[in-house]
Amino acid sequence: MNESRYKKLVENLSEGICQVDKNGYIIFVNQSICEKLSYSAEEMCGRHIAAFVADTSKESVKKNFSNLKKEYTGQHRVEFLKKDGSHLQALITIKTLFDKNKNVTESIVAVFDVTEIHIKHQIVEETKSWLQSLLKLQTCYFMHLDLQGNYLYANEKYLDEFGYLYKKGNTYNYIGVNATESIYYKDIEIAAKVIEELYRRPNEVFQIDLRKPLENGKLAYTLWDFSFIKDEEGEPSIIQCIGIDYTERKEKEEQLEYSETKLKSILNSSNDGIVLLDTDYKVLLVNKKAVENAKLVFGKPIYESDSYLDFYSPADSIKLKKESAKVFNGEIITYQAQFNEYNFIITQYPVYLNNGKLLGMCITAKNIDSLIKDEAELRKTKLTYKLPLDTSNVGTWHWNAESDEFIMSEVMALILGRTTIGITTIDYNTWLSFIHADDVKPYKKQLTQLINKEIDTIEIKLRIKQENGDFIWVNYKGKVAKWTDSDKALLVTGIVFDITETKKAELMLNELYENTNRMNRLMTKREDRILELKEEINKLSLEIGRGIVYKSTR
Repeated sequence: MNESRYKKLVENLSEGICQVDKNGYIIFVNQSICEKLSYSAEEMCGRHIAAFVADTSKESVKKNFSNLKKEYTGQHRVEFLKKDGSHLQALITIKTLFDKNKNVTESIVAVFDVTEIHIKHQIVEETKSWLQSLLKLQTCYFMHLDLQGNYLYANEKYLDEFGYLYKKGNTYNYIGVNATESIYYKDIEIAAKVIEELYRRPNEVFQIDLRKPLENGKLAYTLWDFSFIKDEEGEPSIIQCIGIDYTERKEKEEQLEYSETKLKSILNSSNDGIVLLDTDYKVLLVNKKAVENAKLVFGKPIYESDSYLDFYSPADSIKLKKESAKVFNGEIITYQAQFNEYNFIITQYPVYLNNGKLLGMCITAKNIDSLIKDEAELRKTKLTYKLPLDTSNVGTWHWNAESDEFIMSEVMALILGRTTIGITTIDYNTWLSFIHADDVKPYKKQLTQLINKEIDTIEIKLRIKQENGDFIWVNYKGKVAKWTDSDKALLVTGIVFDITETKKAELMLNELYENTNRMNRLMTKREDRILELKEEINKLSLEIGRGIVYKSTR
């Protein structure tokens, strides 16, 4: 081949070609390397080849191209510096040439652009690093199974929890063992059906709940995503499983279910109608007595999820909203009302969650028709303040401010757990000793306001200590029945009735809704974490060029 044909061939090569003298100075360059580095042949010829490489490669290039005295053939990674300052990752091959006396005359350098390969290599290395970090995450389980369901890999989180099944000394001998050994026996059939479905629809992700036995004999509740990783031909090659633990949430659900059952039992045993509303007047909870009362008053029963306003006329709805606005601001309202000739004592009070946030209000309704019928007998006491007569759970009391005597009726004594039969007279300080220490101060404050005419009625919920040492909750209400000529309170009289069961229900209700909120937050965090993991795995799978795209099921 003559020289002109040889040069033409070299000029048309896609690889960059440099001809350098024995000291590394450029004698000739082809068009390809000029294009790769954005220099002209005139700009490159006569300069040392090291002038066109980045600082990271200068020393290596100078060493390889200076004082070549023997035959040399080598391949090196070199980072070239382009005219615009950017870098070109290249693989160079050097071939030395000799004269007839075997002296080095020049070298031929072939430059292969491997920038794209270098970038892909970096991505692969970074992806491997990310994947290693992901597999070590202690927030989720991660494992690979072969198509028969045998272990290929499991991360530390999984082995820490369930590796005791395969541990021999300080090592886990789980590779090749079937994964069903770590599944609660009642859930193995469920897992098998999911795998069958995965084969039918290999491009989808299937979610499954599995119980797994723990070393302490208890069960862990876990949620898994099953999917296929495919080979280069697009065929399923690995079953990928990503899971999280939701045992804590399951325990909360069981506690919640128990609380709901207990709460409903308490509410349904009450003789009072109890309705819980949210701030939009939606019925959250209702007991049997309230359903019965609704039939009497409104002609139809009331159920959970009903709108309480639907049971009232437009005019009465406005009145209800006005009253409830006070309740939502923290007030407790008690009043007597008549509906369709049925008489009730209505109490409305706010209900708060444990975090202090207002949930809504509770309405209790006590039917007092039997009390109204006996009102005539009460008049025999010649009190100016008319009160319902005592029944099985409503007692009356009178306080003579002048003699400091506190008189409670037989029924009130029984309510308070006192064994005395008949009308009971005690001194005022003895009465105060029955009241819970934390309730004495607010009680005295209201009583002072009453006798100073700052308020018309004393109304407060008190904890009263019975003779056996137990405390009960009572609703305590009264007003001044008689004043002296000098306008001082002489006789204060009122009623008291037991609200212990209602109060228990209220406290349980608060706990129930707080547990519900905690469970919802837990569920939200769990779902958010699953989505994050899916996105991370999906990103890694795409960058590696294999795997499956996860889709959110939310």
